[in-house]
Amino acid sequence: MLVVLNTDSNPASVATNFLPGPRVVYVMTSYPGQLLSRDVFLNDVVLRLVNESTGELPKLEGRALSSDEHLVMPPHSYGFVVHPSAKALACA
Repeated sequence: MLVVLNTDSNPASVATNFLPGPRVVYVMTSYPGQLLSRDVFLNDVVLRLVNESTGELPKLEGRALSSDEHLVMPPHSYGFVVHPSAKALACA
């Protein structure tokens, strides 16, 4: 897994092709145009509790990234890239 943080006010392109195989990205942002927001977006979809009384979280859906595609991190965002085929011992 690769953790990415963009603290700049401009988008940042990140190469993720240092390992072969597919990648899945999870990018978190606030409400578009607002640095301070109560809303959190995952890959451009606002996250909401499935059940507010139990605090059940929604399923976190990643976005597939092709092997030749750079990840573009929006301004003031953070996220991570999962390499399912990396076969890291710590993830076994």
